[in-house]
Formats: sequence, C-alpha cells, structure tokens
Amino acid sequence: EGFKTYAAKTYGGNAGPGGSPPAYPKGTVEAVLAHYPLKNYPTPQRAQNALMTDPLLCRARHVGRILAQRVPVYGYRFDEITAPSYFAAMPGYEPRAYHTADLQFLFAGYHGGPEGIPHPLNKAQQKLSDEMVSAWANFARSGNPNGSGDHPWPRFTGEDRTSLYLSQNIPASTALTDADFVARHQCGFWETILVY
Repeated sequence: EGFKTYAAKTYGGNAGPGGSPPAYPKGTVEAVLAHYPLKNYPTPQRAQNALMTDPLLCRARHVGRILAQRVPVYGYRFDEITAPSYFAAMPGYEPRAYHTADLQFLFAGYHGGPEGIPHPLNKAQQKLSDEMVSAWANFARSGNPNGSGDHPWPRFTGEDRTSLYLSQNIPASTALTDADFVARHQCGFWETILVY
C-alpha cells in the first residue's frame, strides 16, 4: 500500500520542478505501477528504490547529454552496496548504495550529520575511497578525473553508442555503457513521462 501511495503522490500531480505545472499526463500513476510491479522485486523497498531512483538518473542522463555537446562531462554511478549506513540498523531495511553513501568515501569521517553513526571503511572500501578522492582531486585540478586520457573514468560523450559511465564499485570500478544505464533505469519508459 505504501508503494502505491508513493506512486500516486509522486506521479499523480504536477511534473514540473518542485511540483509546479505542467501535470503528469492522465494515466501516469497506472502506467508507473504497471511498469514497476512489486512481483519483479525481492522486496517492496527495492521496488520503491527503483521507482525513486530511476527517474532521477534518467533526468541526469538527459542533462548530461545536453551538457556534453558543450563541455567535457564525466558520468558515474556509485554502486558499492556494502557502504556503511549512517543510521542504526532497521529491521528489514537494506541501505545498499543509497543516496549520499559515497560522501563517506570522499570525506574521511563523514557520517551523515549530528545524528549519524560513524563507521570506519574496511580495506576494500578504503581502496575505493582512495581512487575516488584521487579522481575528484584530478578533476578539480585539471577538469579530468583521470588527470589525462579517458581511463579508468571514461568521458561521457552524450552519444548513444559511445557514452560511458564509471561504475564505482568493489572490487574494481568498471565502465558502464549508456545502453546498460538506460536498461537498468528504464529510461526508455521515463522518456515518455518526464517533463524537461
């Protein structure tokens, strides 16, 4: 019921920034629920995670494609699902690669604010952290997270066949094609619904 309520509240009103007009097309809630049936996910939480995350990432892809026509763009996904959670364990809840989980990999000791619980990174997580910090420092210094070249973090071109993202993960970060990204996040579906 919570999943249906979330879908109705999110996609039953306005589609613009901050809930401004225009409205989502009639039938959007039904289309979303049909496209994200709970039976396709191991838990309702995972279904809601997909329903919350996919449209955000498809919007980011859309913006990245526009920007890549004018400036260098480097796309990524933080995919490390064993990242420590800032909060106490909640029965039945899996944090996985949650929003902001990557911050503790970029800023040593970050733990989500005054109510968060600090957790040290394990050896594999620390290795990923070192790679991420190096990439961000390179980007700040040169505009390229690699320092130079396109490896290991490929440049996002905005073209369907050549665009790549960096999947930041353990044991190693890898390139993710645009086609894989589109399939994972149902961007073909969301392109028919999202308002840009």
